[in-house]
Amino acid sequence: MTTIAWDGKTLASDSRMTCPYIFDGYTGKIRKITVGDEAVLIGVAGGAANAGLLFEWVESGMSADAFPQVSNIEAILVTGKGAFFVEDKSYLIPLESGSKHAVGSGCEYAMSAMMAGKNASKAVEIAIQLDTNSGGQVISMRLPAR
Repeated sequence: MTTIAWDGKTLASDSRMTCPYIFDGYTGKIRKITVGDEAVLIGVAGGAANAGLLFEWVESGMSADAFPQVSNIEAILVTGKGAFFVEDKSYLIPLESGSKHAVGSGCEYAMSAMMAGKNASKAVEIAIQLDTNSGGQVISMRLPAR
């Protein structure tokens, strides 16, 4: 699967892509998308087809009425209004301001690292060492300063 971590400032992910139980290559799991005048960060753990639907939903303006029917995914969405958690068919679940959150198969490792004081990028590096479904380079992004 993957590891995606949010530390309140930075969204980070591994880049390893797996098909069920086999290593399959590397891919970007987080994106910075411009919606109108606003930059949005989104990181998706789960199937590529459902991730694509979420990326398209963000690119089209994130209308609540157009929220895609997805399954077997977890995501973190960061806007200028805050960070949100998405799981399967649920809409946006707000995360407490400044809170830390992680999704994917390495989420427990990343959360433990962040609770021990590591930032999101370092937390994903640690998760990569411990989770066999995470790997590759760490990719990280921040929203532009306002």
